[in-house]
Amino acid sequence: MSVTRRTHWAELSALFAALCLSGLQHLSAQTGTERSGAWHAGSGFSHVHTSEARGVFYTRLAITFAVAQVGDVVLDFRGTSVSTLLANGTALPGGPAAGWNSAHLTVPQSTMRMGANRVEVAFTTPIAAAGASIIRTRDVTDGREYLYTLLVPSDAHLLLPCFDQPDLKARLTLSLTTPVAWSALGNGPLRERDSTATVITHRFGETRPLSTYLMAFAAGPTTQTT
Repeated sequence: MSVTRRTHWAELSALFAALCLSGLQHLSAQTGTERSGAWHAGSGFSHVHTSEARGVFYTRLAITFAVAQVGDVVLDFRGTSVSTLLANGTALPGGPAAGWNSAHLTVPQSTMRMGANRVEVAFTTPIAAAGASIIRTRDVTDGREYLYTLLVPSDAHLLLPCFDQPDLKARLTLSLTTPVAWSALGNGPLRERDSTATVITHRFGETRPLSTYLMAFAAGPTTQTT
């Protein structure tokens, strides 16, 4: 019975992965299967800094992962811009956007090594009332605006560069910089908040391994009552 259950869940996981991959532009299920065997993305994402301006979300992201065989590494990303891209501390030939085709970000084999690797990216992604990974909504009762993520089933790569397939899990460490009067929630526990006169940075603790579509945060001028 236990073998049957494991097989059943494995089949469901493979089916879900295929369905999610079908939502990615020009990425086949075969490619997803191949990179599942070659890469181990469980070591984590780290949002070094995120901040919001009208209609655009600015983020600096570090991704650490291990590879079992050296080759080009393809991250899924369909945000609005890429301004910085470093692989193991080295800038990519041709500039930060050289390997980005608005759907995938290719880190060339020449910058990768066996075992642990680190990719750092600075980028922007849209904020909108609909059709974005970060939704802006206005509360009709107080007239204020709030932000929240909506990544299911395959929109994590609209939010950030990642391996956007559910069998490749990662630990997430998130920091959000918001207006000083805002509160924020994220996957991990809130560890600290640092503020200036105009902004506040909310730092969250590391999560357990998550599929990318389960990453989430929300922020806005909320109030607490007891």
